[in-house]
Amino acid sequence: MGICDIMSHQQGRDYVSLDGMALRALSQELHSRLAGGRVDKITQPGERDLVIHIRVAGKTERVLFSINPQNARLTLSQKTDPGLREATLFCMVLRKHLMNAQLLAVAQQGYERMVHLDFTGRNEIGDETQLTLIAELMGRSSNIILVNSEGLILDAMRRVGSGTNKYRQIQPGLAYVPPPAQDKKAIDDLADGDLSALILANESNKNMRNLLVQTLAGIGPQTAEDLLLKSSIDPDGTADYLGAVDYARLEAAVGNLAAMARQNSWIPTILWNGGEPVAFAPFSLAADGGFSEKKYDSMSQAVDLFYTYKVRHERFLQKQGNLLRTVQKETERCEKKLSLQLEKLDEAQYAERDRLYGELLTAQLYRLKQGSEAIVPNFYDPKQANITIPMDPTKSPNENAQRYFKRYNRAKSGAEKAAVQAEQTRQEIAYLASIRESLDLSEELAQIKEIRSELEDAGYLKRQAQKKGSKAEAPAPPLTVQYKGYTIMIGRNNKQNDRLTLRTANGGDLWLHTKEIHGAHVIVRHQREASFPDEVKTKAAELAAWFSKARYSAQVPVDATLKKYVHKPKGAKPGMVIYTDQETLYVTPDEGVLKPLLAPAEKDKEA
Repeated sequence: MGICDIMSHQQGRDYVSLDGMALRALSQELHSRLAGGRVDKITQPGERDLVIHIRVAGKTERVLFSINPQNARLTLSQKTDPGLREATLFCMVLRKHLMNAQLLAVAQQGYERMVHLDFTGRNEIGDETQLTLIAELMGRSSNIILVNSEGLILDAMRRVGSGTNKYRQIQPGLAYVPPPAQDKKAIDDLADGDLSALILANESNKNMRNLLVQTLAGIGPQTAEDLLLKSSIDPDGTADYLGAVDYARLEAAVGNLAAMARQNSWIPTILWNGGEPVAFAPFSLAADGGFSEKKYDSMSQAVDLFYTYKVRHERFLQKQGNLLRTVQKETERCEKKLSLQLEKLDEAQYAERDRLYGELLTAQLYRLKQGSEAIVPNFYDPKQANITIPMDPTKSPNENAQRYFKRYNRAKSGAEKAAVQAEQTRQEIAYLASIRESLDLSEELAQIKEIRSELEDAGYLKRQAQKKGSKAEAPAPPLTVQYKGYTIMIGRNNKQNDRLTLRTANGGDLWLHTKEIHGAHVIVRHQREASFPDEVKTKAAELAAWFSKARYSAQVPVDATLKKYVHKPKGAKPGMVIYTDQETLYVTPDEGVLKPLLAPAEKDKEA
């Protein structure tokens, strides 16, 4: 087991959060780089985010504070997100008190997830003032608080009243009270043998990871896991099985960490799983095979990179989920509508009976009398057997006959309409299924935005108002790969498929699509050769299968034809085409083979 396995130990716990050790590295870095600088600008990119621009040594550094419960952090950032349209009251208070103020020091409080930024400035009448901006980065309780030299709160990003916390209110004018101190030992203060004594003093049935977290200040689950792995101790084991050698190794590992903190000799590190960052720390991590470790010049660089990806990925999942819910709701609506239409079709089976009743009554009018039923011979029956026809006793036989004809005509007309409507509904369900498949295969926000635009065009979503002065975003290009000297282009949603097939492709290009399966349009650019090599067609077919609903299936049928045989019917939905002169290839996409082929295209896409 390695450090990356910790993410699956306990659902709901954020093992890659910014713990006290990572925050110690960050606070030391911020102090060394920012002390002496002056506040140049204060912006608020989001309701839970704050950026303070500090001018120091001839350049401007951007300090990002975030109190998002899942992504609380304090770091230097290169992001240039615009501020909110209207500054919040807290942002205005900070501008009033901190603009042009000098940053004196950045200091973590013990190993807690709290950092104080001390400023000196001038008030409205020119008197010098001392202010402290306190960043409390503690999950749901995270906050940013401005305190004056007397310890009184000037304001906070999250005001906390007695209704929320009767023991610790955070309101302007109240004295600032720090969160309750935790009964933990700082690693700097450990003497030989102290750690084993602390562990043995706890409950022996707890696993070692939790024991370290509950015993040592600043040690989060990820750091605890790493210390134990480096000491050859099972993080899920208990202290009952540890011997003197185990404690010696663990004390040595903790001592090395304490030395890094004292000497500010951190090694900012991110573990990568392909193109996805999975963990970060201010020291080298005990990684499993399959994960690559990369060192960075600064802790801020590593933290900013990690959370930029994490926040973007969370935003992607949120937007993807919203669209998936819309597609699901519309699909359920269509399925209910189809059920009603099919019921209407079922009613048509009674229409012929009503026509027969009307004809038989009309043929026997000369001898029928008004009543609740009529018994007449069925002249369509070779045996001329009698048939009993229900009648409305308040109406004449002729009126009853006309009533049956009207019912027949109404049922026949309704059935014809229902048949057309049912086919349209089936097509709409298939179209929604294609959008769902595009969402399932999407990997980036640009694709999500394009799919949302398609849903807006189709009337499933209200069109979002474009910000005044902002330019319309260019459509996302298809994924493009090179194979054996041929260019292969892949559309990843209906709009991309339409543009690729109807605008980009030429008549002599090869066009591929999974047969009767939702998926990507794939184009292979034509070259001078009269035909496409079999290995190129096969690889393009594998890509078509990979970017389809049949991604993990075997012997996937893929139709291939020249683009000149592909046409879009008038009024057809995006991505819907018809084609002729095709051949069908059967392929089994292999992720291990296709991923390296796609890697350069994915890298260009990210760039």
